Amino acid sequence: MAQLRVESVDEALLVAVAERLQSEIHMPAVREALQRLIPEWLDPVLDGLQKKGGAADPERVGVKLAALGWGVDMSVETKIRAGQGLDATPLEFFLRVLQHVCRVLSLPLYVGTHRLGERVGGPLPAEKLRALVQSWVQFNEEEKKRMKTAHEFWQVVCEDAEGSGKQSDWVLARVASMVPGTELAASAALRVEVAGRHARRAVAERVGAKLCAVLPFVRHQLLGNAPAFELAVCPEVEHGPDSVLAVLGLLSNRVAELAGVQAMPARGARMCTTCGSPRQRPSRTCGRELTVQ
Repeated sequence: MAQLRVESVDEALLVAVAERLQSEIHMPAVREALQRLIPEWLDPVLDGLQKKGGAADPERVGVKLAALGWGVDMSVETKIRAGQGLDATPLEFFLRVLQHVCRVLSLPLYVGTHRLGERVGGPLPAEKLRALVQSWVQFNEEEKKRMKTAHEFWQVVCEDAEGSGKQSDWVLARVASMVPGTELAASAALRVEVAGRHARRAVAERVGAKLCAVLPFVRHQLLGNAPAFELAVCPEVEHGPDSVLAVLGLLSNRVAELAGVQAMPARGARMCTTCGSPRQRPSRTCGRELTVQ
């Protein structure tokens, strides 16, 4: 019988992986995987028992993360690996967590909701969307105050100009003052940077203009200053469903930077060392960049 020969084994790594798999978070998934390796007719637990009810939901493993009234099942990781992207609920969960981090750490950044991103990327005109959002919890007086005092407003947007509901391309918009470090409500001129896998300027202008028209920053409008639009760097993504992961990663990276936590930016991306924004060309305002190899 042939024997399996292993040239070298990182024993410390194996032990670390084994310990992690035995943790509270991963153990339910491990048990489920082990059960699939054992034929039912060999499992003594099933002796004399008959199956009842339908098949178990394969998308649930019994471990759920919860925060701020939102929850997400850990099985979402399996769906992501299968190339299915993120559904609305887990996406909103992570956006809410990032916004909560910004609030607790007093970071000058505001994160918009998944719901707003769908509306901004859809066919509804800016005027009607501005009237619609006034009844949303996100646009109550307390939240508007947080938006106005922030230095940056970040919004994930589902690009679906025709409103078909079948689009899966996501872009990330960043609204900031032309003068770094200025509160958005006090800004005389705004700059909108949009990162997307196709780098379409028309999309950047449409999304940026609509977002600025809806958000409660009116000083630049009263002064007659139209926002400036720029394309920003986005990690390479082959499939539409993966684009939401790319933009969520960029957003998470920015929150980590402001919090002083080391994060892993996209390989080859150039990031402004002054404002932290990813970009394709030197900023006219900042002009300082860090290239990630």
